[in-house]
Amino acid sequence: MTSYVRTSPHFDLERNPDAGKSLVNRFLARDYRNPVVESEIKGVRFDFLKCLDLYHSRELDAQVKRFVINPKRSYRLDNRSSDRSK
Repeated sequence: MTSYVRTSPHFDLERNPDAGKSLVNRFLARDYRNPVVESEIKGVRFDFLKCLDLYHSRELDAQVKRFVINPKRSYRLDNRSSDRSK
């Protein structure tokens, strides 16, 4: 995925190549501990919830608007094979 982002014409990483990494690190650093759950399940982690929160965040939306050249396009749309649509 990282290599696709770096080589894709859809992303303008020259404007700020570390913005995405910084945003991901901020969300991963969030404290999602839940004492009620931890008393029942030792070592439980909520990292997947952090990913979901990042995906639905205003911060990610703002970065998409800043760095994705054409946000209405996608790899899937641009690389449809003609025989898949039949």
